[in-house]
Amino acid sequence: MAKSGLDALRDRARRGDVGAQVELGARLVDAPGGQSNQAGYKWLLRAARAGDLTAQVKVGECLERGKGVARKPGEAVRWYKAAAEAGDALAQLRLSCCYLDGRGVRADPRTSEKWLRQAVEQDLPEALLESGWRGLEGGSPAQGFELVRKAAAMGLPQAQFDLGTLYALGRGARRDPGKALTWTVRAAEQGHVEAQYEAGRAYDMGRGVRADDAEAVLWYRKAAAQGHAGAEYQLGYDYWEGDGVSADRRKALELIRKAADKGSPDAHVFLGTCYFHGEQVAADPKRACHHFRRAAARGDAFGQFNLGICYRDGVGVRAEQRRAFFWFKKAAAQGDLDAQLCMAEACYHGQGVRRDLKQAHGWYARAARQGDTEAEYNLGWMWLHGEGCTRNPSRGIRWLAKAAADEHLGALAALVMVYAEGEGVEVDEARAFRYLLRAARLGDPESQYRAGRCFAKGMWTRRSARQAAYWYKQAAEKGHAKARRRLGDCLARGAGVSKNPALAAECYQQAAEAGDPEAGKRLAALLESERAEAGA
Repeated sequence: MAKSGLDALRDRARRGDVGAQVELGARLVDAPGGQSNQAGYKWLLRAARAGDLTAQVKVGECLERGKGVARKPGEAVRWYKAAAEAGDALAQLRLSCCYLDGRGVRADPRTSEKWLRQAVEQDLPEALLESGWRGLEGGSPAQGFELVRKAAAMGLPQAQFDLGTLYALGRGARRDPGKALTWTVRAAEQGHVEAQYEAGRAYDMGRGVRADDAEAVLWYRKAAAQGHAGAEYQLGYDYWEGDGVSADRRKALELIRKAADKGSPDAHVFLGTCYFHGEQVAADPKRACHHFRRAAARGDAFGQFNLGICYRDGVGVRAEQRRAFFWFKKAAAQGDLDAQLCMAEACYHGQGVRRDLKQAHGWYARAARQGDTEAEYNLGWMWLHGEGCTRNPSRGIRWLAKAAADEHLGALAALVMVYAEGEGVEVDEARAFRYLLRAARLGDPESQYRAGRCFAKGMWTRRSARQAAYWYKQAAEKGHAKARRRLGDCLARGAGVSKNPALAAECYQQAAEAGDPEAGKRLAALLESERAEAGA
């Protein structure tokens, strides 16, 4: 019976074939299982003692990493040095890194640079890459970039991936998303798992190329096949949404659970959300909280925020406002907008913490700088009234104006008050009226009623019975009791609308039922007038 390839290799190694010893040792060292690793190290050691430079480097790597043998950095350095002095470029690179980081030898940057230079002179791609990064991080970005580019052109996958990253960031060269993707894909095509994932992200987000869900799925699938947690999550999400692939939520959860088992915070947040809302799984608050906690423990802001929600609302855990505050604060510190708003509210109202208007002001400021309209409004109000800060009406008005530009009704109402009463500014009734009309046009019934009153009385604007009736009608249709009564007045008198006593009576009746006592009196007076006219 013919022997397997490994058995034949072992026979050659036993007969003293050094090349076979190196090949056999390398295979066994990288194989799963401790005994195989130990056997592999022994074969490499035999070849190294016989003077094989490749074996000497591999023995050094085993000793440095504790693979197949106890970790002994000092011995690793001795083997690297033996091979390096014999001219092996990879050994020179390994030795350079040991001297740089102080692994197994006292740190010595000058000696490290000497050995790296020798490896670079031999055009070892890995050495070019290492030297390139040292240049990028040490004040020679253009020179460093060129060394990375040279290593990438020689086909080193890691260098190709790194070059793509440099183009994406605009580091050492002008930012170029198209070139970034080109080099990332070259590395991905050689099986570089992180490059495969990033290629998927590029096609997913349309970075350097037109967005293509199907192409994104292709690269995510390749990276996921190599066990990349991020790719498993993204592929699972695509199956969930049906992006670039037929929707399959069972398959989606299978992939996302794999990613979660590897510690992916995104996957834990996703699963927590599923259990929280009962999507595709039975609702289970305790499991939801478990997954949020796992993500939070890894520093994920979404996980921290959601865990805070669980503690605030007692979902899956006993409600504890102080713990909710603790997790909101961690998420807020990372820039999570929702958490910043929760922190501001907690500090303002004293929820889970002593009331602290200064802290509330600070958190509203952070959220406002991210463009949140509600935060802009609250920050403006606090500046306007000196809550948690030294009163500064001009700053308050600027923030209220920002919120008003986003159609925030509270901000518009506040600006009406500011310009009508001259709070921190000169009275400007025309501007106050413009803000009031903006709120009215956005459908706010109180603003519509007040606009009607302004037109009816000629306050802040020219008198117009027709406009008054129009705005009363808009507010009345939304259930505003006083507006119904005022619309009834217009209909009873024919002011700005055709006179219609029957419809006026209906408006008065609705207003009275809504709690307006004056409307009942108007209705009684109208009916009495109608009876008198009928008897005349």
